[in-house]
Amino acid sequence: MPIAVTRDGELAARWVESLRGAGIEADVEIGDAQTLIPSSTLAVAGGPVDAMFAYELRVPAAERRRARDALARPGARDGTGEPGTGLMLKGALAALAAGAVVIGIALARLMTTP
Repeated sequence: MPIAVTRDGELAARWVESLRGAGIEADVEIGDAQTLIPSSTLAVAGGPVDAMFAYELRVPAAERRRARDALARPGARDGTGEPGTGLMLKGALAALAAGAVVIGIALARLMTTP
């Protein structure tokens, strides 16, 4: 079962090592970047070759939750010891959503005052 996709082959290999270190069977399949990452665009002639490929991290369906939790640990996704980009993105999106709620409340109050 697919759990993550990246264009970085080395990062995909680190994900596999991290999951296998946690006792989770994991493999990487190479595929077409445009199919696996629909927002990506293929490089035109002379562009980087790796832009054409994506690396899909796959785990058994029964291990999906454990694998997700293992990759969510700080440093597991990028191998740096820092929080993974997915975790940071979730935090940034939560902060953005909270800001939107505050702005919405403020606008609603402004519109109801005479």
